[in-house]
Amino acid sequence: MHSGNGEHVEMDERAQVCFAQALDDAGLPDDPRLRANLKAYFRWATQAMSAYPESPENVPVGLALGRWSWDGPV
Repeated sequence: MHSGNGEHVEMDERAQVCFAQALDDAGLPDDPRLRANLKAYFRWATQAMSAYPESPENVPVGLALGRWSWDGPV
């Protein structure tokens, strides 16, 4: 769904800022580890979704969406 839309680094960076602000808006606990992990996940997911900017045909067949844990990508 995200492939083939070209590179959009500025939009990705803004999305990450909005995500961080949404953590406050959602009233999540002010737990530094929780917030750092959620922000790292969103950064990782954003990078994964923008890995194939030129064309959907460049996405490998059967590519699985990665998983995340408290320790980062699994």
